Order: sequence, then structure tokens, then C-alpha cells
Amino acid sequence: MVGDNYAADPDVVKLDNGQYRMYYGQSPEKPDSGNNHPILSAISTNGKTFSPEPGVRVANGVFPDVIHLQNGQWRMYYQTEQGIVSASSSDGLTWRKILGPVLISQTQTGLSLYQVGAPTIMQQKDGMFVMVYAGYINKKYNSQVPNQDTHLFLWATSKDSLVFTIKGIAIDSRNNTYQGWLDGPEWVSWNGSWRLFYWGYAGIFYTKFNGSGFGTGQLVYKGQNASNNPMIKFQPHPPGDPTLMQIGKTWYLYYDTTLNNGKDVIYYATQQN
Repeated sequence: MVGDNYAADPDVVKLDNGQYRMYYGQSPEKPDSGNNHPILSAISTNGKTFSPEPGVRVANGVFPDVIHLQNGQWRMYYQTEQGIVSASSSDGLTWRKILGPVLISQTQTGLSLYQVGAPTIMQQKDGMFVMVYAGYINKKYNSQVPNQDTHLFLWATSKDSLVFTIKGIAIDSRNNTYQGWLDGPEWVSWNGSWRLFYWGYAGIFYTKFNGSGFGTGQLVYKGQNASNNPMIKFQPHPPGDPTLMQIGKTWYLYYDTTLNNGKDVIYYATQQN
């Protein structure tokens, strides 16, 4: 769908001219990528086919999440080795990194995290910004799971969109449903309420947000290559890092997946509203 065989971590926004821009990361699986992980962009008129735009949006970062502020500026939150940082732009193409911390660390979660990342941000009607992000624990959930780390979600709030105060755990993955793995959260405004989409070993889930907490997750998409064999507990290439956009009466679910040849590509699935 995007003319790039090493694209991952998509985030799609609608522009004032009716076009759609996708921000995405360059997969570390790309040959000779080294430690260089630029955030790039692609443009579309129909939301189905995106053409890469020239240049680099951010020189080094992953998991971009972009929102349009009420003052007309664009704000990007993304993950680096330092954690979660932000940048601003007036046109969505040229970005300036904002200095200073995004998260204020607090200890009430009782977690030993070695990294945080994969942020998603929305603004409530009262003006408060709410961020959900992944916390990484350097510990395998159990001996059967594929990944060496445990991932769960935390959430934080901000009045100015710049400095966020941690509220606590949003969704805990340390249970039989998620088996220690959640990643790629994405806020979606859905018929007047907020839903959080994300992915785990079984596929893509969503949960509803009531303003102070999160409901039970619902599995909504297993991917185009998912097996129906109940003995397969962990799909080899589950759909990951979802982002959604409503175009007309159709919802588009964009996600990345890894092919058997090691390349990361971005696909989409649709649902009539």
C-alpha cells in the first residue's frame, strides 16, 4: 500500500485539503540501516494508495503519533533511545524537536521499566491531553512466549500537551489474555467516544475509555494470514501497530506486518460503519 518495502509503525492524519498523510518509520530490517531509523511520510488522495514524499520528517525515531492542535500547529510524539519526545511543525513536513521532558516520572506504578515508547495522544473536550504509551520490562513473561520482554500500557495527562504526569497502568498484559505483550496503542474518536486500538499476540484489539479508566479488550482483527488452528497460540506474523481513519462511511485499519522474506510492509483492512 505504501511504495516502501521496509515501512512500519504507521500513523495517518487527514489534511485540510482533503488528502491523507501517513507518517511511518523505516524498519530496522532494511539492509544497511544501522542505527539510522528515520521517520518518513507518504501522501494519498483516497486513503488506499500512498506515495512516499521526498525528504525525512525526523532524522531518528520510531512510533510517530501526530495530532493537529487547536492553534493550527502539528505536534508529533515519537520514541527515541531517550524515551518519548515531541516535535512541532506548521506544515506537517518540516519538524522542529521540542526540548524538555515529555513524561514526569513517578513511582506509583511499582514497575521497573528500562524504556517507554510507542505513544498515542488525544485531547478531551475539557482540553486535557491523554497519552497512552508502552512500558518495557526486561523480563520474559513465561517460557512459552516468543518475546524476551514484557510490554504493558501506562497512561498520563497534560494540560499543555508538553509535560505529562503519569496516572498509572492503563492495560496490564500480565495475564492469560495478552501473555505479557501489548504494543502500538492508537487513540481513535469513534462515534463520539474514545477507543484505544492496539495489538498483541492474537491480533488487533480495542478497548473503550470512560475518562478515568479502560474497559475489557475486544479482539477485532487477526490479520489476512491468520490460522484458525486452535493449537497455534502465537501467530507467526500478526498485524501490528494499528492506526485508523474514517473515509466516508468506511473505516480503514492500517497496520504493519512482517513477511516471510523479512520485509516490513503496511496493509489496510476496511469496515463499513
